[in-house]
Amino acid sequence: MNIDSNTSHAANPLLSLADMSTKMNSTNSTIPRVSWVSQPSRRGTSQLVGSCVITLALCVWTALHLNVPAKEKSVIRRTLHKAKWALFGILAPELVVYTAFVQLISAANLRRWLIEVSKRRVRMHTHD
Repeated sequence: MNIDSNTSHAANPLLSLADMSTKMNSTNSTIPRVSWVSQPSRRGTSQLVGSCVITLALCVWTALHLNVPAKEKSVIRRTLHKAKWALFGILAPELVVYTAFVQLISAANLRRWLIEVSKRRVRMHTHD
């Protein structure tokens, strides 16, 4: 099935999707399914999958906010560290979310402890 041969479909891709859905649901017609499209004549499956993977990787890379690295870490080591977490974000995003949640809880506990310590210090200094 060549969608480009019909000008109304080429002008309105949503209409063509609706038409295809209607034709697929009708009992009188069968539409052949295409599983893999080669690259040269039109946008192929490998190009679509490749662009999706690249987009996903860039989104995960941008969304990562890692801890501030030590000064002695080289740029290469920092990049490899972030690449490792980006791979985790693609393959196991729940691991990244869990790690962020644990760090949030840890930061909240540290904040509470610091507030308590500062209150004790203020009390100690006012009683002197």
